[in-house]
Amino acid sequence: MGCIQFVCSSDACLNGRDNNPGKEGVDQRSDAVVTRKPQNPDDYCPKHLGFNLYLPKTLTPKGYAKLKLMNISSNEYKTLVTNLNAKQTGWEDPDFPANESSIGDMKAIGQNIDWKRPQEIHPNARFFSDGPSRFDIKQGVLGDCWFLAVTASIASYPQLFDKVVPKNQELKGPDYVGAIRFRFWQFGQWVEVLIDDRLPVRSGSNELVFMHSSDPTEFWSALMEKAYAKLNGCYTNLSGGLQCEAMEDFTGGICLSIQLNPYQRPQDLIEQLKIYAQRCCLIGCNIYSRFPFLQKLDNGLISGHAYSLTGVHFVNYRGKTQWLMRIRNPWGDSHEWKGAWCDGAPEWSYISQQEKENILLSFNEDGEFWMSYEDFVTYFSNIEVCHLSLESLEYNQDFHGKRRLDETIFSGQWQRNVNAGGCISNRTTYWTNPQFRITVKDPDPDDDDNKCSILVGLMQKDIRKQFGPEFHSIGFMVYEIPDEQSTIMSQEQLSMKTPISKAQFRNTREVTAQFRGKPGAYVIIPSTFDPNIEAKFILRVYTQVANSEKIGIMQNHATLKIKLNDNPSTSFPFAK
Repeated sequence: MGCIQFVCSSDACLNGRDNNPGKEGVDQRSDAVVTRKPQNPDDYCPKHLGFNLYLPKTLTPKGYAKLKLMNISSNEYKTLVTNLNAKQTGWEDPDFPANESSIGDMKAIGQNIDWKRPQEIHPNARFFSDGPSRFDIKQGVLGDCWFLAVTASIASYPQLFDKVVPKNQELKGPDYVGAIRFRFWQFGQWVEVLIDDRLPVRSGSNELVFMHSSDPTEFWSALMEKAYAKLNGCYTNLSGGLQCEAMEDFTGGICLSIQLNPYQRPQDLIEQLKIYAQRCCLIGCNIYSRFPFLQKLDNGLISGHAYSLTGVHFVNYRGKTQWLMRIRNPWGDSHEWKGAWCDGAPEWSYISQQEKENILLSFNEDGEFWMSYEDFVTYFSNIEVCHLSLESLEYNQDFHGKRRLDETIFSGQWQRNVNAGGCISNRTTYWTNPQFRITVKDPDPDDDDNKCSILVGLMQKDIRKQFGPEFHSIGFMVYEIPDEQSTIMSQEQLSMKTPISKAQFRNTREVTAQFRGKPGAYVIIPSTFDPNIEAKFILRVYTQVANSEKIGIMQNHATLKIKLNDNPSTSFPFAK
């Protein structure tokens, strides 16, 4: 049975209190490690954690979380419904009003807008007409094809969709008051976004301005986009986003970006794709553009557009193995690939009927198409792979027989003149950054070289909504250490060490890196590029084989509450 580990820095170590690890599973006042199998509802109650990772009880492995935040939201929702029913009025969200402030840049929209409730747009308005489908969704005037692509992907998986969209929501009935609920993952916790059902339409009409369903009576997709717009400040903030961020916000997974140009593309990419096909992953792909607008190419593809990679299969083509990629355009229309292996292409005449059935081949103008691996890496620019873990799915849920990864979450922060040492170029202060240890005892079961694959993601708290568009430049280094080492790596030790993996410094919400290594102990050192930059962060580690109990935070912040040019003691018994 798998487990999730939460490794959390509490205020204890920052206030100079003793740093004595308590028993596993109790409230350890400093550098707590919580490792539990998902059994009892109280096992992941936030009281055990210095950093509150609120995970909805209804959304997670059976009983592994108790959600104070969501319970409050549910109670407030029930109170809201009761009060509005008594007044016989529809709810109007004061935090996301039906005016220009919720739209954002009105010039970018280029038209006048009215706001209407679904019943005012169509007399037979429903939340779903026939359940969610990746073929339901149509893009509006926003440049948020990246959001459409991810929405279409999770619509194909009820296990994921039901986490974001609570069940049993309708647009009619005695208890319907115009309030709709959605859930998104934000910086280590699931948050509930409550919106009213007023939607932007073209002035003087019933035509929805933004994302909508192909069925005019269905409104779940338009309402989901509104909730995500509220989460991000306004509608126009959704223009020009990244699939990887939406994937993580919809699943709680961790996303890895792979460049497809011949200079950066992994030599074993097809082998990696085969592995991803066996794991719980969502995969997006993009075509970069030199221009700030979409450009339709002669081959049917669209430059500057986001797509979903929905399948990786091989067929026997003229006696040879041919790898094929199944791609979906979130527009869901006739804008499809026109080259080899497109719908109705002559290549398909050489494929047996059995193989066609095995890969569920169909030719429809639905935005989904096939292309060869060779053409795929030629015309597409990058792949974004979102790995799902126990955080992303119910523990007892089956995801088409695919494997989930084990997850360890560290929380921390960089503090000025304490542990914000900057990147490795700052040689006298770099070692003061937080140091996190992981130990993987066994190789991956499917690795022929007896190595283990480790995926690391460093995420900084999103400050864009409060303080503007800039992120800090962040990155991390990974080092091998002896199994018996139980102290932080000193300045001298680090000067003689070469990292075995690293994430390049970027001013993005998250940086990730994946590496293969032999089973053993590793230290991860996250940092900002410049020293003395303050920020909160979470560090997530995904492995096929569960991390051992020998895991913890190798940094005694109490000893580092000094000037950075001092030399504190390096003796610290890390948490077990």
